[in-house]
Amino acid sequence: MITVPESWIVSNRVLLKNFDLEKVRAHELDFESEFELRVEPGLTVAGLCVSFSTLFPNGPMLSTSPNSTSTHWKQTVLWLPSPIVVSQGILRGSLGFNRRYTKNERELDIGLSIVQPELLPRRLYRLD
Repeated sequence: MITVPESWIVSNRVLLKNFDLEKVRAHELDFESEFELRVEPGLTVAGLCVSFSTLFPNGPMLSTSPNSTSTHWKQTVLWLPSPIVVSQGILRGSLGFNRRYTKNERELDIGLSIVQPELLPRRLYRLD
């Protein structure tokens, strides 16, 4: 995990999932979400930046977004096997998040598929 400079971000930001921290159940943390990113036509994308924002009940907002104040929490970058030129201005795909249910509750598998502008078969990223 790294701190991603805001200048590296070349697309809009999309919400993948919204959880109610007071009601969410463990099994709901495993999910698949489709996304569509708008990118200036002709730009090259080398990876996707995954971040989160949390509004604590009766408390502050914590965000790991590249355009927020940096904290000890960082972003996760899913580097593509090779950069993709987004000629039509749309990058479309899906992300799947699955906890590994080991002793370390923070272990996570993220699956990434890209379907546009070109097909990128599902790629697995393991976060320990």
